[in-house]
Amino acid sequence: MRLPDTQGWWPPAALVACGWLVAALVASWAGEAADASSWQLLLNQAVLLPAAVLAVYDVGRRLGGLWLGVWFGVVLLVLPLVGWAYALPAYRDTFRDRVLVEAVGAAAGGRFAAGALSAVAAALLLRALQERGWILPLAAGVAAGLAIVVEPAACLFVIGAVLGCAVARRFDVLAVLAAPVVVGGVIALLARDAGIGLDVSWDAFSANMAGLREYTWSNRVLQWLPIAGTIGLARRSWTAAALFGGWVGAFALAEAASADRPVESGAFFLAFLPALPALAVLVAAIPLLVPGLPARLAAATARA
Repeated sequence: MRLPDTQGWWPPAALVACGWLVAALVASWAGEAADASSWQLLLNQAVLLPAAVLAVYDVGRRLGGLWLGVWFGVVLLVLPLVGWAYALPAYRDTFRDRVLVEAVGAAAGGRFAAGALSAVAAALLLRALQERGWILPLAAGVAAGLAIVVEPAACLFVIGAVLGCAVARRFDVLAVLAAPVVVGGVIALLARDAGIGLDVSWDAFSANMAGLREYTWSNRVLQWLPIAGTIGLARRSWTAAALFGGWVGAFALAEAASADRPVESGAFFLAFLPALPALAVLVAAIPLLVPGLPARLAAATARA
């Protein structure tokens, strides 16, 4: 008697369960800082967290098979906790109460939702760039448009999307993607002030980097992690590297160089939460810098 194949569903299901556990632990640890309303908490944990985890898992699995997908999902879940540990002891309470609770979807605010929706858009777009048809890019555009409605800063995802489509030479995908994204941008503009902090300057960037140096163990490591991850991802897929590297790079240019994103208050890290899934993908891709590993993953994926 042949047993049913459960390999397809148990890894993402286990990752989602671990995500719920992390969110519950952070919420109980943070106490009153976990101020999300009941409906928002239910939406974040029952819909958006599984969507983000499955999206990142799907990206990793398409790039390197089952275990790379699991690794990508694990990094997404633990990266906020690693950020707390990377902060200096005097700053950890601020990071926990302002950043960590929102990073796991336990606090009020739309940044977690925007990050999850953007992750779904990225996973769908990566699939669309490898396949034919208009349904996938339209669905990716709808997810990205909803992210912009929830948090206008999520429009910076479009930079990565444009770069990914350009590298793949799939401008037809970009055309389908653009329509719902534009609709989402218009709704965001009409609904509220959709400013995303583009009043940037080199002085503000230098001040924020000094803040990272003051409140974390090293600002250089934080600067080089996404660069190393983009190079590692490029060794497996130039399209994915352009998509996720461009996504994080756009946030780095727009948010890290903004004067109203001070590290001291936690606003700097909060501004990057809509791009947390992309940063997790880049950090998870650093092992792809190991010589020969991308080729072995490609061969294993082709056999599978």
